[in-house]
Amino acid sequence: MQLSRSLLGWHFHSVRSVTVVAATMAAIFALVNPGQLEGSVFVVLTFIALQCVLTAWLTGRYESPAACFLYTRGFTRDRLWSHRILAHLLCVLAVWGPASLIVWLGIRSAF
Repeated sequence: MQLSRSLLGWHFHSVRSVTVVAATMAAIFALVNPGQLEGSVFVVLTFIALQCVLTAWLTGRYESPAACFLYTRGFTRDRLWSHRILAHLLCVLAVWGPASLIVWLGIRSAF
């Protein structure tokens, strides 16, 4: 199966607002939290669960007119589903990538 950049971009566009807000909050949390990050597991797990639920809710509406429009344009259900999952994974990487780089590159220690 070939990847369609436009289809992937269309799916990622629907979760763009959640991704930007979550990435900002994760980066600020990684910078500002003065203690060890291991001690705040409940906060991090709650944040991950909330991000996953919101992303799945925004990308998982199969009955929406937009999803029906894509299906009428010749995309198979498998292709729509795989691009939706890939968009979800890219959303997770876009959120946790900057926060991880802040910790791994030592920016948190310098701050």
